[in-house]
Amino acid sequence: MQTPTRRSLGPLIAAYRYRPLRWREMLLYLGVGLLAVGIPLTYGIIKYRDGYNNHGELAAITWSRPWFLVAVFALISCSLLLVHRLRLAGRYIAIHQKGLYLVVQQVFVLRWEEISGIATAAFQPSFFGIRRGIRYRATIFPNLGRTMVINGPYEKLPECITHLKARLYPLLTAELRPTFMDGKWVYFGPVAIQRDTLRLQKKQIPWDEVSRVSVAKGNLVVELVDHSSKRIPVDQIPNIEILLQLIDQGVPS
Repeated sequence: MQTPTRRSLGPLIAAYRYRPLRWREMLLYLGVGLLAVGIPLTYGIIKYRDGYNNHGELAAITWSRPWFLVAVFALISCSLLLVHRLRLAGRYIAIHQKGLYLVVQQVFVLRWEEISGIATAAFQPSFFGIRRGIRYRATIFPNLGRTMVINGPYEKLPECITHLKARLYPLLTAELRPTFMDGKWVYFGPVAIQRDTLRLQKKQIPWDEVSRVSVAKGNLVVELVDHSSKRIPVDQIPNIEILLQLIDQGVPS
């Protein structure tokens, strides 16, 4: 099969870019860089002059060298940080009629039929007990090759995830539902289901031992009739909405 190109994906439907590097942020990087470089450089010059005037050139070089090295290290570090931020600003997700074009750590071109699933998660990080805004993460599972993780401050990332699922899920559902209804196994990462049995991380549980399957606090929760429960993080489970739909529609109650 020929490797797809962006042109082969058809018309562009929507694009979602990483947060651009704006002037205010650029000035912040430059200001911090000037301070990080300027302070040790200035102190190094002072130490050089003091050593030269009082003890000669050898003392001037010896006293000032560590501060000049700190200034050089700060310059290199700030430059690498700025280059990294510029590279991040160039990332984006493009949804086309026939597939997905990703510019993340590298460039990926995938037709919809080359994607086996998507797992998503929403979480709220905290810093010293102070909760920050809700963050979103999506993991795309291609048929071949390693998974691709989309996270960070992409513009309208929740909308992007919804758009991806709207394009991908009808294709996957059309393939998975007949397989499930025929009594065959259907796989969702660490979870697999068939008409008679649920499998969680290689442990099989008959459906008549399951009282409820739901999602709570970022986990797939399987409640058993013996009042115990099992939990698996939703970001490990691709296509969890299709999983829940198949359970609701096809498992005998």
